[in-house]
Amino acid sequence: MRLRGLAQLRRHFLFCGLKSDAQFAAWLLDALAAFVQAEATVHLASAMVSSKRERRDVIKGFVRGCTERISQRLDELRERSEVVATSNAKALVVTKDAAIKSKMDECGIKVRACYSSASIGDASSYGAGRAAGERASFGRPVSGRNATLRLK
Repeated sequence: MRLRGLAQLRRHFLFCGLKSDAQFAAWLLDALAAFVQAEATVHLASAMVSSKRERRDVIKGFVRGCTERISQRLDELRERSEVVATSNAKALVVTKDAAIKSKMDECGIKVRACYSSASIGDASSYGAGRAAGERASFGRPVSGRNATLRLK
């Protein structure tokens, strides 16, 4: 199993929102993809695999565990972010939400949940991937008072 290159991966995404939001989303996607790839490489180097199938199961389990945990953490951050929004920020959020919905309608984009019944691969690698996903960073690549993380 080979992780797709970032350039290939990006062709499948359209980021909607303010320019800074779209830039952050693109940066975060690149940073998290690089994180998962680097962590999977380290994990694979420490795994004792004897066949191509076993190698594939180790990678599959690790990547699935890591990406599922990252997704859960992002959902938790988004939910906390919604609670913390101030009344002034809510007006901006409502405006942004309407603009994003309009763009998505224009592009024919529909958001839906996807579930997979595929196996998790190697169970211990899945657990190692979840632990790695716990270490992923979502902070903006800037510092200062305006560097707070809010996910929508």
